[in-house]
Amino acid sequence: MVRGLLEQALDPVTVDALFEQHAEKQYTRELLFSQVVDLRSQVVAGIYPSANAAYQAQRDRWAVSRTAVYDKRNGVEPHVSAALLRQTAASLAAVLGHLDAALPDLLPGYVALVAYNVLAVVRAARGRQVVEDQVSTYYLAHEIAGCTRA
Repeated sequence: MVRGLLEQALDPVTVDALFEQHAEKQYTRELLFSQVVDLRSQVVAGIYPSANAAYQAQRDRWAVSRTAVYDKRNGVEPHVSAALLRQTAASLAAVLGHLDAALPDLLPGYVALVAYNVLAVVRAARGRQVVEDQVSTYYLAHEIAGCTRA
């Protein structure tokens, strides 16, 4: 069932269109973004223990070297990954809605952990004083919690 849901959520035509829409530096020649996503999803789903094992098991499928696959995977721009995550979440949320299913509540410490990491990044980038003067930890936690409910 999980594989079927992932195949629907990560439809190659949709994934490649998303890549073409959002990629700024990367491009498509012989290796499609959807092929790299499919390879990674097989590792995440536990079908193969690593990207290399998945590549080797399906060697006849690839018209490019293993290095090219790794280069494409390692060079994915953050906003392309974010767009893929948003699209996948929306697709799976529609399935959950159809099943009348609800997401579980967040673990109590999850929001605090994410908020702490966000604050650490802001402190590193802008300085401790900016965080103390301009960032509300209450509203930050509220925003993070709201993003997970959407």
